[in-house]
Amino acid sequence: RQVLGVLRYCSNRSNSKTGGRVTGCDFGMSDIILAEIYHLQEKLSQTIQQNKHDLPNFCLSKHGSKDLLTLKLFLELQKSENGRELNEILESVETQLLLNNEQLLEHLMASGGIENGNWTRALELLTQIYQTDPQFLLHPVRMKIGAAVALTFAMPVLSNAERQAKKEIDPIKRYKTFTTLHSASPSPLFDMFEGLSCWHMRHVVGSWAEDEELEWARQNTAEKFKSPEMIGKATHSMVEYRSSNDEGVSIHAGPAFYNHRPQTLELWSREGGVCGVVSRFGVALCQAHGVPAMPVGQPGHCALTWYDGRQWVLGNKIRGWDQTRFHRGTQVQWGRPALFHLLMSATGDRFLETEKMRIAASFLEPPERFAFLLSQVIPACPQNYDTWRDLLGLATQTQLIGPKVTFVDVAAGKPVSVSSTPGRAGHITSTEADGAWWTGDESAWVEVDFMEPYTADHVKIQWWGYSRPARFSVYATLQSGSSLVRTEQDQQEGEEGGNDCNKWIVLPGWVMETRKIRIELFDGKLDPWNKTRMFGIRHVQVFSALHQETAWHHRPNWADKVLSNEIMVQLTDRSRLQNVAEAKPVTVSDTEDRAQKITSKADGAWWTCNDTAWIEIDLQNTCTINQMKIHWWGYSKADRFSVFAITPDNGHVLVRTEDHQMLIAEEGGGDKNCNRWIRLEGWDTGTNRVRIELFEGHRDPWGKNRLFGVREVVLEGAVMEVAGDLGRCPGDELLEAGQVCGDLLCGKVLEFFSEHGLFKGASGDMTFNGACIATIADLVRKLDKKSVSASEDPSVAALTVRLAEGGAWEPKAPKSWIEIDLGGLCVVRRVDITWFGNEQASETALVVETASGNEVISCGRDICVVGKKVRITFSGNGFVVNRVKISGQEFYNKTILRDTVKRYLKDHSFVASKLIEEYLR
Repeated sequence: RQVLGVLRYCSNRSNSKTGGRVTGCDFGMSDIILAEIYHLQEKLSQTIQQNKHDLPNFCLSKHGSKDLLTLKLFLELQKSENGRELNEILESVETQLLLNNEQLLEHLMASGGIENGNWTRALELLTQIYQTDPQFLLHPVRMKIGAAVALTFAMPVLSNAERQAKKEIDPIKRYKTFTTLHSASPSPLFDMFEGLSCWHMRHVVGSWAEDEELEWARQNTAEKFKSPEMIGKATHSMVEYRSSNDEGVSIHAGPAFYNHRPQTLELWSREGGVCGVVSRFGVALCQAHGVPAMPVGQPGHCALTWYDGRQWVLGNKIRGWDQTRFHRGTQVQWGRPALFHLLMSATGDRFLETEKMRIAASFLEPPERFAFLLSQVIPACPQNYDTWRDLLGLATQTQLIGPKVTFVDVAAGKPVSVSSTPGRAGHITSTEADGAWWTGDESAWVEVDFMEPYTADHVKIQWWGYSRPARFSVYATLQSGSSLVRTEQDQQEGEEGGNDCNKWIVLPGWVMETRKIRIELFDGKLDPWNKTRMFGIRHVQVFSALHQETAWHHRPNWADKVLSNEIMVQLTDRSRLQNVAEAKPVTVSDTEDRAQKITSKADGAWWTCNDTAWIEIDLQNTCTINQMKIHWWGYSKADRFSVFAITPDNGHVLVRTEDHQMLIAEEGGGDKNCNRWIRLEGWDTGTNRVRIELFEGHRDPWGKNRLFGVREVVLEGAVMEVAGDLGRCPGDELLEAGQVCGDLLCGKVLEFFSEHGLFKGASGDMTFNGACIATIADLVRKLDKKSVSASEDPSVAALTVRLAEGGAWEPKAPKSWIEIDLGGLCVVRRVDITWFGNEQASETALVVETASGNEVISCGRDICVVGKKVRITFSGNGFVVNRVKISGQEFYNKTILRDTVKRYLKDHSFVASKLIEEYLR
């Protein structure tokens, strides 16, 4: 009846244009999808209420599983902007066969989603695959390949070789290639390919290399690398790492480095390249053999990661997972940092199970939903990040975290259209006038425009007198279509009670975001006062929860903001951070007379007409940089640039490139391309000078022939710590000063997570690199980069170095040592050893690890050595070391540690228990 109601409404809308034929062309949204969504929601709502005490088993049952996954797919499809196209796809016999296959639905709905949301394209590709290969549903591996291709190629996949021309790889050809390779005997794909999940296969079939290039890769890979464990390492023997070609053209010249030829794998192998080429070549080698892989970004570097059948391995790396980010152009899970890739990989079959449970939970009341997510869904798969977001959203709604949800009448004062008596329409949504709208017509309609989309929690209607309809229909009108959501059978008596005169009714809300509601009235009742009024309405109120989002339909980004506001408490006053570049000396490649404008607050700019250029700022101190901002002049910005941190020992470290830039919208003003500001995240490397190298400039439009121009460079950072004890952890000093515990997390957040055992207790200890963290204080110490190791009793040695109680280190062996990792480059000024009693070691040697090697120095005298580690060796027996004090200046200071702790907690404090452990692994 309800589905027919939607179609009847569609028919009424289209009668004048189509002679009564029901079509989807009057709507941007598919009317078939709207009808199916409503039908499934009503069906599941009743079934879940009946089975809510055994929901996990219901979610795993044949009918429950299929209905839940179908609803999730249809809710994704409803976002389509082309209803006619979607109707045509859905009405095809092939599509109906596909959507009736539960295993295919499982692959589609539990393999990472589609970043641009183009599910219509995915369904179209699946239909094309079915038409190409009608047997693919009968073969499990071919079905996974087909689903992976459809999901991945719903977004255009560009060829690496023809990226400048934006050539797209053919998805049907890619499907045929991998199904043919898999069915070959023997198959050139590694054995692991058959057992991959659909999600893993997406990182194979989505290769940026064309099929012919992948065949070349299989033919030219040495046998010793032909295993899942070794394949990612083959790139180093096949691609030469070099920054200029045989003609002396720099890699920074872009396509000119390869003489503007298509950048195929064969060309890369012959001509070489830098990190981006080496890593992307390695990714293609993996994918050619059926191994999931993708490029990833690290500070100033491109690395790769591949799945060896057990875990994701980092290759061609300069950093660990903690400083790894997704490479642009890759399809990512949850839109989060690269470590979340490991989470998704660890979910296995449990991800699908919990996705069904999350959908089912959305039909429960908030308290029941919260309890179900916490007690059933999270233990089933703690790596499913969306479950934690759902839980956080519910906690906010139920005042476990943050303010209580407020319901607001979004219809109040909004425009109203009516079928007749328009002069009285405003009374329906008025918050002041005491009046009503009425009509004597045999049927009528009322339409309220909310002006923007809202989710309706419930609707209240007050009729006028006794003139109310025996039948009515409520349609939710979206920007792209309409859906029948409620009828007279859904009404309940309002809390106001009273008799039948001026009666209030309440209707339950619905999932879809709504811009308008239209109430159609039938079978009215004539008023008893001879005014010939058949229908009358005093008020229509539509209540929406502020910030409310459907937990599984729309990701609750607002919930992240709530938590961020709680956690992003400044640990200390940021006044220590300053523009360390202000008024500092600047040297440039040319136009020296304008160089000082770059660090001056005065109006003006530096510019140059040269094809390449560089800027170098002398900070006159060793500093750590929290963030960097560049203000370009006019349109003369660099499309490519490199930022180098020059260390105290004159080392040049590439720390940032154009890949890391972010536009600062609030400072851009007007034309965002003119006088643009960009921002770059800072770095931990101790920096004395900053060098910016500029390439691929833009000639100004004013005839001045200027290719690059810079108005200002801002380096927000802190000057390194004054001489102090380098062995002592800044984390300890923060804790002693009360700058972390108590202020770091809002009490409500701590209370909430502690109540549910997420910081401590048997339900799951939070860990960091395998070590249990019982308190926030321990977390701070674990984040501190400093460490102490020793030939024996390292824990006591650590107390000795950190000047803590109980620090009396007594080695037993005739040869012993203590090594202190300073957590980064430091200036070591002096090392003093205090002995317990009169006995001392017969011989003591001190070595500082520097960038150029190890330097042997003497204890107890003033020195000036830049190093990262200090190792003290002892000879003899019977001595006890009471204290080891290392004086000097450190670059990884308390300011940086505070920012590290803040960033860590912002990203991970709510991903607790086993989730943290898997994430950091």
